[in-house]
Amino acid sequence: MTVFGPRACIGGEPVVVRTNVHPAWSADINGQAVPLSSHDDQLSFAAPCTGDCRVALHVPAHRALIPLAGITSIGAVLALGVFDRRRQRKD
Repeated sequence: MTVFGPRACIGGEPVVVRTNVHPAWSADINGQAVPLSSHDDQLSFAAPCTGDCRVALHVPAHRALIPLAGITSIGAVLALGVFDRRRQRKD
């Protein structure tokens, strides 16, 4: 994301990004790490520069959770299939 145009950054002013705050988020502006905070449950930080600033927001990917989600989904489908068969046998 790049902040530019008539509403460029003014050093020290808060910048609010319309996304929910999560502790895993991190940001750097023009290569300089900045602390993030919450402003009405939205991601916020103080602009460290005046003028055009290049903002990079980072959230770590939880790739280890993808196989777990797949296994859980398969288990849920199998459980529903078994439940449905038992229900059909009773009728």
